[in-house]
This record gives sequence, structure tokens and C-alpha cells, in this order.
Amino acid sequence: MMERKRFEELLNLVYFSRREDGQKGDFGRLLLIGGSRQYPNALLLTGKGAICAGVGYLSFHASEEVRSLTKRRAPLSAIYLDEVSIEAIAPYDAIVFGNGLEENEKNKEILAFLLENLSPHQTLFLDATGIRLFRKSKKKHSCRLVLTPHLGEASFLLEEDGISRNPEDHLPKAVPFAKENDLFLLLKGYRSLLITPQGEVLEGNQVPTPSLAKAGTGDVLAGFLGGLSAFLLKSGVLFEEVILLADELLHECFLEAEKTESQGLLSILDFPRLLRKYLRKRHP
Repeated sequence: MMERKRFEELLNLVYFSRREDGQKGDFGRLLLIGGSRQYPNALLLTGKGAICAGVGYLSFHASEEVRSLTKRRAPLSAIYLDEVSIEAIAPYDAIVFGNGLEENEKNKEILAFLLENLSPHQTLFLDATGIRLFRKSKKKHSCRLVLTPHLGEASFLLEEDGISRNPEDHLPKAVPFAKENDLFLLLKGYRSLLITPQGEVLEGNQVPTPSLAKAGTGDVLAGFLGGLSAFLLKSGVLFEEVILLADELLHECFLEAEKTESQGLLSILDFPRLLRKYLRKRHP
């Protein structure tokens, strides 16, 4: 787990001490690729997480059908990207791929394109369908690559026989997988474990927050991770710290809320409200 002093330093950097002459590009450019007819709102949830990270420039790429369903509810500042091409993806610091996508050949081709063409200074997050498609392709890559499976997805990815709710049970296969594929692997559960490409295992927040055990939490976390990384890596923050900050901050906001609100009624949609409340306590 991240030392508390460092956690507070990064919190201050993200939310309270941005450069006065800053422009939107200084605070990160993030592209989200997701959504389908079955899960159109996954893209909006991922965007909600990105907005909570304070990312400077946010773009969506989705099918025309998803675009028509989501454009009236998307953040007003969000841009819709028409195509995924070398020129189109070049400006982005981070891309989140997979939330709500259909598992089809077209999306498999988009993922292969990203893996082949993103540069070492760019970060690609794969969540949900992105994880399933990656297992089938496992293309070589030059970018910083992050997979964020919940433990059921981890069992699928690692070709395990069963699903354990204890993240440590997945380490025998997860550690060599991260090393062999040169990627970061965030195992999401009632507490989280982050495995680096070197095989180091880092612990996330260990305080259970049952209110987060609801559909949509992973989508918001993926956008939050993407937004924080797009900004913080420009400031020289270690990537491991970005991941742990996002995971711990999300859990701490809901841990505070569970003291006075129902675990059953709290929703990931409450995250913006709870984050503002959490930050006001530290910066009245």
C-alpha cells in the first residue's frame, strides 16, 4: 500500500496545485473506446471516472448507434472521434479500451491496431471486453499496457479452473503472465493487487467496501485510472503510484460514505459527490 505521506502529496498535485498558466493539454488527453447496443452506458460511466480525475481533454470513440444513444448525456466538453487511425490516436496520453464493447472481429482489429501503433510514451488500459480480446490476440506492443480484470475475468484470462475471491490465489499464474506479456495487471476484488511487468506484487487498499460491489464500478475505475495517468505521468509520477492512488482514493471515498449511508443504496454514480466531499475535508 502507498505510504500515507505520498498519497497526500499526489492528491494535492491532482486536485489543488495545478499550474496557474496551465492549458487543457497539460492535464492529459484521454481517449475512451467502448459501448455497444447492449451496454451503451458503459462509455458514459467510463467518462464519469475520467471527469473525476480532472483530465484536460476527453474523447470518445463508439459506433454510430452508441453515439446516438449517448451523445445527449456525454460530458459537454467531450469530443467524439470518428476513426481510429495513426493520426487520430497520436495526441492521446492514454486510451481506455473495452468497456461495454461487443466481442467481435471489428473490435479485435481495433485492439490489434492499438497494440501495434501506440508509442512507448502512451498508455493503453484494457478492461472488460478488451481483456477477453487480448487473451485471443496477445499482440506484441511498445506502449505501456495495463489489464484491469476483476477476479472472474482474471480466471478467464489466466485459464484457471475456478474463481477465487482471494486475489492471492491468482498470483501463481498472474505473476508469470504479467512478466511474459510485459504488462501491468490490476487484480480487482474486495481488495486489489497490482502486478508489475517485473513480477513485483503491490497491495492496494485493503479495507473492504461492499458498496462498490455493483455493476458499473469497473467502468468508472477504468476511466479514473486513464484520466489520472494521462495527467500524472507528465509530472514524473511513477506509474505504480498512479494505479494505487486511483484504487485507494475510490475505496476511501466509499469507505467514508459507508459510515453514514447505506451500503446497499450507495452507487458508483455517487462517486463525483463523494469525491468532492472527501476533498473538502482536506482542503476546506
